[in-house]
Amino acid sequence: MSTLAFQNSIGEAIGPYTVVRRLGAGGMGEVYLARHRVLGREAAIKVLLPEISMDESIVMRFFNEARATAQLRHPNIVEVFDCDTLPNGRAYIVMEFLAGESLRTSLDRVGRLAPDFRSIAAITGMVADALQAAHDHGIVHRDLKPDNMFLTVPAHQPDHLSVKVLDFGIAKLLSSGDRGSTLTQTGSLIGTPLYMSPEQCRGVSTINHTTDIYSLGCVLFEMVAGKPPFPFEAPGDILVAHISQAAPALSSLVPETPPQLDGLVGRMLVKEPTARIASMSVVVAAMESFLDAPKSDFSALLGRPAGFPGLPAPAPVPTPVRSRPRGDFAPRARTPTPPPTQHPPSRTSVPPVETRTPVSNEEAGAHAFDSGPAAITSNKAKWIFLLGLPVALLLLVIVVYSFTRSHPVVAPATPPPTRPEPPALQPVAAPPARVEVEIVSMPVSAEVWLEGENSPRGNTPHQITLPRSNTPVAAVLKAVGYQDKSVLIDASKGGTVTFTLDPDKPASVARPKARVAPPGRSGAKRTAPAEEDSAAKFKAVGD
Repeated sequence: MSTLAFQNSIGEAIGPYTVVRRLGAGGMGEVYLARHRVLGREAAIKVLLPEISMDESIVMRFFNEARATAQLRHPNIVEVFDCDTLPNGRAYIVMEFLAGESLRTSLDRVGRLAPDFRSIAAITGMVADALQAAHDHGIVHRDLKPDNMFLTVPAHQPDHLSVKVLDFGIAKLLSSGDRGSTLTQTGSLIGTPLYMSPEQCRGVSTINHTTDIYSLGCVLFEMVAGKPPFPFEAPGDILVAHISQAAPALSSLVPETPPQLDGLVGRMLVKEPTARIASMSVVVAAMESFLDAPKSDFSALLGRPAGFPGLPAPAPVPTPVRSRPRGDFAPRARTPTPPPTQHPPSRTSVPPVETRTPVSNEEAGAHAFDSGPAAITSNKAKWIFLLGLPVALLLLVIVVYSFTRSHPVVAPATPPPTRPEPPALQPVAAPPARVEVEIVSMPVSAEVWLEGENSPRGNTPHQITLPRSNTPVAAVLKAVGYQDKSVLIDASKGGTVTFTLDPDKPASVARPKARVAPPGRSGAKRTAPAEEDSAAKFKAVGD
């Protein structure tokens, strides 16, 4: 089945919502903009792919995101409205629609946010405050990264910029009796390697809220330095570095880093969970001290990264108002100007007051009837002038025409009208040097082996980062019970690629031949070869 199940189904109903348009897709599912049919409220709907919806463990994790997020009501956490399953079996979640972009998109475009350390501190403080609310409810995110931090403009504060924490899909609810650990099975690795804590990398069974503190420290490091603490290519190298290597000091990479941020990151990236900062509230307090402002003012202090979508257009230069010339009814040539961006005035707006002499008959008469006989005499003279003016103009035209017939007049050359200068083109941002590719397979959980590497990258659905190139990358997908599949991955652009593996062919089973007893011993019991071998070995050992 195609992964684009709703691509041509604009207007399809999902619960009480109607699909408006498709926003995007990933290795797990698709996201749509929808509108409530009664309330008119817009929402984003995440729908799992059909083949993914068949995996009960993934569906359980998907609904766990809805349950975990629904418990949290915080201005910096995305709000979840509903979740259910479609008649075709696809699971979906309805959440608030956000306009803006992820922190990952911003960093890919600008590289790093330094030296805007106030914006870095504001983002860190808002995310920390959101995660403190989650930890207070016994919820650990466990997959904190720039992709799950969304920069958006609040609807009621268009001049501010806020942060929303997304994707609690692999969050774990702490048991009520033990808020210090999660129910993670030993040996399971869940998260994104670049931002995983050492205890996550080891796959230990006790994961608590301090794992989010370590991950936020990695994100803070990247906002300042433009790269995470351990920017290696192979996932195995990243895991080993998180476990055994000390993260470099931010000041060694960015010397202008304020000491408050440099020291805070060092305390957040301590390997031992019990030696890290105790809670996210400590991080919030540190950001309040650094910004000298309460956390309620963080959104007002957060500046928009260069190129952030939705920036207000510059105000147009107002055109001076000119009074209407008297007696000039011919249209005048105007220099073409770009259309104004402001809304036209309403019909009820008051026009500017003009001080001019009345020129119409109605306007002249309105003043003439107020002055008695003198005014009437003045009107007679005016009528004589108005009737004689056309005759004089006609005679003037005849004289000019007769003169130009015998003496043609050459009109002086006039310079061509100057055209307005086109607006300066804005520089086009260069495409990012790396691309993100989601690899999806049928069946899921196939190993992804890139050509030339001695270990698999991971199991599908799997996202890999590749250098942007026009040369495809060769890979092999392996799954138990299926034939290895050699594929080529387009490294010139990001996106999602889906492959289907062929099942193994059943091996032919040879029928055993009937064993014929030797002559003269048809009644004797024949010892099986395996038993003979075992008896011989036993005898050899006894000897």
